[in-house]
Parts: sequence; C-alpha cells; structure tokens
Amino acid sequence: AIVLQTLSEKGLMQTGGGRSAFSVLLTQDIAVIPILALLPLLAVAPVMRMSGDGSIQRVADAAHGSEMSLVQGLPGWGVTLVTIGAVGFVIFAGIYLARPVFRYIHASRLHEMFTALALLIVVGISFLMMLVGLSPALGAFLAGVVLASSEFRHELESDLLPFKGLLLGLFFITVGAGINFQLFFDDPADLIGLALLVILAKGVILYVLGRAFRLKGRDRWLFT
Repeated sequence: AIVLQTLSEKGLMQTGGGRSAFSVLLTQDIAVIPILALLPLLAVAPVMRMSGDGSIQRVADAAHGSEMSLVQGLPGWGVTLVTIGAVGFVIFAGIYLARPVFRYIHASRLHEMFTALALLIVVGISFLMMLVGLSPALGAFLAGVVLASSEFRHELESDLLPFKGLLLGLFFITVGAGINFQLFFDDPADLIGLALLVILAKGVILYVLGRAFRLKGRDRWLFT
C-alpha cells in the first residue's frame, strides 16, 4: 500500500521500474493465498492438557474456545481444505453472483447501491477470511479482485475513491497498534540487524532480477 501510493504520487507508475515493482507486489499478494492455505499442513501436533472435569483438551482450543471460527478443532488437512474452499467460494461468487447483481443495480439506476454493495462485499469477504483463520487484509484483497473482475470496475473505483484515504489510514493505525515495542526494547540490536539483513538480501535479489529482465539505469534502481 505504501509503495503503490508513493509511486502514484510521484507519477512513476507508468515507468518500467514502477510497472516491474507493481508486478512483484501483485505476485506477492497472490502467492500468499496458497501459502497460507497450505501452512496448516506443516503444523506440529497440538499440545494437550487435562481440563478441570478430567477431559483432554487442546491448549489452543482452551485459549480460543469462545472465538468464532470454521476451522477450530480441525486437523491441518481439514484447515487447508476449508481455506481452499472459502477462497474458491469467493472466486465463484464473484464471477457468478456478484456480476448479475451489479448488472441489475446498473439497469435499475440505483447508483448509491453500487457503493453499498461494494462495501458489503469487502466486509463480508474479510469476515469470511477471519472465520477460516486468515487475515482480514487478505479478505479485502480478494474483495478487490472480485470487484476488479466486474465490467463496472471503473465506476466502482470512482465510487470507492473517497473511502480510500480513510480506510488506508485505519489499516495503518491497526498495524501500528499491534506492534509490541517491548520486544524491540528487549533486544534492539538483533532486531535491527535482522531487518537490515532482510532489506539487503531482498535488494540484492531484486537488483539481479532487474539486470536479468534488462531494466536500465533509473528504472533498475527504482525496482530495487
């Protein structure tokens, strides 16, 4: 979000480096979906404990027993199947359900309903992703994919533009509020060193990719 906003403000989205950077960011967003879906298969066996009534209970279930979840208590392969099913349902609904509804609203000339339905789709998909144990931000991304697949995407984009700055600000407020600064103060040297190492490694990889795809001069450094 930060990179694309900065590139747009500086008018760099149409340059070779800007398009290449956008391609990498989009690929990362798409790749995270199957990665998160398959991640439960790598989970270790759950830790068990004896509850007060003498029954055996998983620690994770005891800690999150009151949370709403569609995957609570499922094995790793079950979580993966539910996650893949949820993502598949979102894609199916976006193609075969959302498009006819948007066409009906367009034919009815109910312009305000475009915005209301778009926001409902974003909230609904984000909530569904929460139910299967994924990030609401990933749900918002999938909602954007669903809306972008509509033939009314340009009209939807103009309708949702006033909400862009507000929702983006709320997103970063949420991210900032979730930072545990105590971890940083406990071991600042290691955290700073690891962060610099990751940035350096990623920069080297992107620079090599830029040379491999024949980006030149300013575009290569912008991509890096």
